[in-house]
Amino acid sequence: MRPETVVAAAGRVAWLLGGGRRRRVERLVRARGHRVLARRSLYPQAMGFELTLTVPADPDTVAILRIEETTNPSTALDEAIREALTRGDDLRAMRAALGDVVGLYRQTPWLAADFTRATVESLAARIAEWTDDRPASMYVVPPGTVPALDPARSALFELNTRKREIALHAAPSHRVVLDTDGVAAYRGLTRVDPPT
Repeated sequence: MRPETVVAAAGRVAWLLGGGRRRRVERLVRARGHRVLARRSLYPQAMGFELTLTVPADPDTVAILRIEETTNPSTALDEAIREALTRGDDLRAMRAALGDVVGLYRQTPWLAADFTRATVESLAARIAEWTDDRPASMYVVPPGTVPALDPARSALFELNTRKREIALHAAPSHRVVLDTDGVAAYRGLTRVDPPT
């Protein structure tokens, strides 16, 4: 028997044995007005699970509730909601500053824009303003690469789906990097100083 088969089987057993606690946590989540969007086992890294939840107070974001053996579910839920509300504010600020954000992969924004020198210079200026001239890296894909966000679902959840990530990585893209000296570099273009 292969080792990965044993680990997978043990993970499934751990998931099944932890079902009682998971159901109790999900009842708490529903009682507080949230809905579970996704579930994930933390095995083999830890004994526990992770729930992705809606946040009725902010439809743009989702909460990630991580429950391990020693976690107090009520306290963890409160903290997850606080963090989600902060991420929602950050997401709205990013989308307002950068324009058409079509994906987030490992917290790196993917933007839809025509890749012309004028567009890239404008984008570099917006990145510099949004990051307060801190180093940053983003990807630019042609408009229409991925479908528009579904307004019925959380924007943060939609921007992070695996299906969207695969479509973005398969599309032709350009990377825009803002260096520490405020100079932007573009893959495939000559370096250009962003407007000051």
